[in-house]
Amino acid sequence: MILQLCPCYEGESYPGRHTPFHFLDGSMPPEALSAFLIALFDYGKEHDEETPATLPAITAGLLAREEQILPGGLILLKGDYMIEPSCCCGLESWREWYWALEGEGTPWLGHDPSPGVEPLPSGLLLHTDMDNEAEDETLPITYDELAAALERAEETFSEFALRLDAWLTEVSGAEGQALAVKICDWFRIGPDHA
Repeated sequence: MILQLCPCYEGESYPGRHTPFHFLDGSMPPEALSAFLIALFDYGKEHDEETPATLPAITAGLLAREEQILPGGLILLKGDYMIEPSCCCGLESWREWYWALEGEGTPWLGHDPSPGVEPLPSGLLLHTDMDNEAEDETLPITYDELAAALERAEETFSEFALRLDAWLTEVSGAEGQALAVKICDWFRIGPDHA
């Protein structure tokens, strides 16, 4: 079984194993990319602000923002073992997984439940809920497994970034391309953000 770290964001619920998480990858159809932009816009809007009805208006609204966060991150899968991002875990902090790999700390994975990563001499021990011993399930992994999973996650993020850039450029021109760059900056996607 291969350890997987799957890029995702939290959005509208849908039927399926990972609801309310939506995977980010290079095969996303236009409607999934639109849903991502709407979730992004809605998460940072003022309470009395309406979500624009058109993609150009959403693009302009997002371009006007300096900073942006979005619930999500990386879903960890190995066989039937799974850790999903919990409350307060954001897509913008997915690179914290490198801390565990480099021995500099552990990633914040959220709370309620409180998944976590415990350093061991030979690798890491993953926890589904460190605050609830009765419910906690653990999985030991090696540093090599984590390194390979992070490399695959980087590739998936890169494929997503290319897909997003191509689609936004097609539908919104230069503004769309500028937004794709900004999204990569916000969520630290690509080699410039390593």
